[in-house]
Amino acid sequence: MDLKTFRTDNEKEQDGTWVDLGDGVSRLKIARMNNPRYREAQQRKLQRYKMAARSKVVPDDVWEGILNELIAETILVDWEGITMDGE
Repeated sequence: MDLKTFRTDNEKEQDGTWVDLGDGVSRLKIARMNNPRYREAQQRKLQRYKMAARSKVVPDDVWEGILNELIAETILVDWEGITMDGE
């Protein structure tokens, strides 16, 4: 088997690819975690906690908040057909 079979598309990793949510209407455009925008934003956000991160004492809720922000800003690129209370 040729290893090219497992090659990924760098453009899709960064810009995202559409994922159907199974209802025929809703879909998400998702970029790969650890894409260049993700890494840049991660470094920027972790600057506030530089000393704590070195000593590994960043509270779990802080890490979770940072991860949620990173997902919203750099991984979830777009969506269609998703509403809340009709909007």
